[in-house]
Amino acid sequence: MEQLSNNTRLLVEKGKVAFGRGNFGEAGYQAYLALFVDPTIEEAHRLAILSSLAQNKPGDAVMHANTYTFYYPGSSTAYRLLGNAREAEGNFDLALVAYSQAAQGGTPEEQAAALQARAQILTYMGDYSAAREDLTAALRLDNQPSIHADRLIAALNEGRYSVARDDIDALRRTDFMPTNTLNLLEGRVLIEEALGSRDEPECSEDGTDAFARALTLLNPLSLSGTAENQAIANEYIARAHYCLGDMNVAYNSIERKSVV
Repeated sequence: MEQLSNNTRLLVEKGKVAFGRGNFGEAGYQAYLALFVDPTIEEAHRLAILSSLAQNKPGDAVMHANTYTFYYPGSSTAYRLLGNAREAEGNFDLALVAYSQAAQGGTPEEQAAALQARAQILTYMGDYSAAREDLTAALRLDNQPSIHADRLIAALNEGRYSVARDDIDALRRTDFMPTNTLNLLEGRVLIEEALGSRDEPECSEDGTDAFARALTLLNPLSLSGTAENQAIANEYIARAHYCLGDMNVAYNSIERKSVV
């Protein structure tokens, strides 16, 4: 029995099974036992952090992550998990520091994950340009659909529509996002780009083709899908018809948006 209790591999496996079953407290306990026997077991450190986060205990997660970085000061994963823990406790500045440290080393996939995590905070903080740059760097390291999806949002908010279109095209070659969602986003990109400046949007005859293409994408979405997506589709349909001179259709689309 004593041999079993000191079998760290068994302890970690028991913890992983418990975590998979949603028994996060037991998972954390098994991680604790494994680390008591051998504090250098990386899997146990990761399990302890993830178990604390799953129990909404960010303070404990930070403590475990700091211990992980103590034993593995060069680990990209250790610093990324520290960033996750800092983010969970609402300390975004320290989370950015941890993610920046994580992005300095490790495998290309680990560096990309750190850059993506940092970009998500930057997007939340409204620094879309910096977020897009991080995500572009991440894509050079690991061309994952989730990174394209995050960059699409940052680029759309920044007004970098050519980048947003590239990400939409990339996502259409995967099953990461539903076609209707991509159609909605592409319709928005076409209309935003055709309107020009966000501060002083204006209708232009040069945008006629773009408005027509956008309407082809958006019209089927105006009465289907989630209420939020219907409202967005109807808003952009109204903007396109307004610029095309179809005032009655524009008005009716706004009315549908308000009802939704």
